[in-house]
Amino acid sequence: MNRISFVLKRIILIYSLFILSRILFFIINQSFFSEVSWDQFTYYLWVGLKYETSAICYLNALWILCILVPLKHPNTKFLIGIDIFFIITNGIGLFANFFDIIYYRFTLRRTAFDFFNTFTVQDNLFTILINNLLSYWYLGIFFAFMIFFLIKIVNQSRNRFKESLKLSSSSPIKGTLVLLLFAFGIFYGMRDGIMSGVRPI
Repeated sequence: MNRISFVLKRIILIYSLFILSRILFFIINQSFFSEVSWDQFTYYLWVGLKYETSAICYLNALWILCILVPLKHPNTKFLIGIDIFFIITNGIGLFANFFDIIYYRFTLRRTAFDFFNTFTVQDNLFTILINNLLSYWYLGIFFAFMIFFLIKIVNQSRNRFKESLKLSSSSPIKGTLVLLLFAFGIFYGMRDGIMSGVRPI
């Protein structure tokens, strides 16, 4: 497993978890989308990939660049450290998606940058959300399962990646070019295009 395939497999994993949480959002809040069919929802998932891509790029930019820095043999402590960072940042992203499921039921909108302003204007909203968390205990189980699954896959893939590095060889020039290519891709994903004046998030 080389660096490129390692990064791509991890990103596919995060995409899968994010999309799964979006599907869960639709299932639990389906009463608010009675006119939206599953075919339409599938289309909305496809269109919404630019938002997922932007979020994933922001959350994983540092981890990706750390992995792709052309060091010959990153030590075990370094790999464990950046994997902990990987789990925490993506765990926060998944938590935001799960929180959206409940938040939407009270505001009919997703969490955004005006999230805390909403609590300032509606002082009782936060209290209502907290009091109703117990009603959605099963979301906590889903979230815990996703984090457990994420940790398990991360640990397994790190061990395979570490062993493959011992057997692989790559020139610093090639590694630098790959790093620059991914850096450009991350920038593109964050902004939804090179010339885009509006970022997805």
